[in-house]
Amino acid sequence: MNKYKIVKEGEMFRIIALKFFGTVKKGEKGGLIKNENNLSQNGNAWISDNAWISDNARISDNAQISDNAQISGNARIFGNAWISGNAQISGDARISGDAQIFGDAWISGNAWISGNAWSKSPLFIAGTRHTLTNAKCGHIKIGCHLKTIEWWVKNYNNIGKIENYTEEEIKEYGLYIKLFQKIGK
Repeated sequence: MNKYKIVKEGEMFRIIALKFFGTVKKGEKGGLIKNENNLSQNGNAWISDNAWISDNARISDNAQISDNAQISGNARIFGNAWISGNAQISGDARISGDAQIFGDAWISGNAWISGNAWSKSPLFIAGTRHTLTNAKCGHIKIGCHLKTIEWWVKNYNNIGKIENYTEEEIKEYGLYIKLFQKIGK
């Protein structure tokens, strides 16, 4: 038995659950799809709220798309991935595993996001002397130096002195590093 039916709504179709599955209740109205190939009839995959999926994009397994998220192109969302907020996924992007994409994220091209990907967009700060970013999960890149967050917490003061930072700049970067530590990965 199919898990959903579709009802024409403008240029797209609204999905309506035909049975209870996952956290979806029978009769619950979901988001919009361009055609039935966009959403698998198997697993607990679901599109809710104002989210929509079009073109050749597909959601399957236990993946969830909600809020105002937009999936298009040949994108594939599967596994336990969760896309929400105003996120836009397009092109040949692949989102899988336990990845969570939300906020105003925009992922396109041949991007692959899987496993335990960041639950928040990577942080980027333009400091007085160098930029800081968590370009790699659990790490901070300051200027051209990529080290773990823990390493920076222990060593930023000495590195600042070696790099001839002023006391005020060392304090500034110490606060940035503590922000990265507080936010996490």
